[in-house]
Amino acid sequence: MELSQDRLSEVNKLQRALELPPRRPDVTKAVVHTEPEGGQYDKITAGPYGTSFELPDPAGFTLRTDGVKEFVD
Repeated sequence: MELSQDRLSEVNKLQRALELPPRRPDVTKAVVHTEPEGGQYDKITAGPYGTSFELPDPAGFTLRTDGVKEFVD
């Protein structure tokens, strides 16, 4: 599937919104920031690694976090 430049830009912004905590064994969740408005994100959603986050349009896809934990251990 090929994405338009605008959609690719929005997807990249949303990917950067996934907050990866520092490498700490006590950190057990992924945090996603969405709905940017006025230079800040209006919605913050967190869940344990393995949670799937439904990202709103214009990205409109499911962000899976099951593979993220290996980067923070």
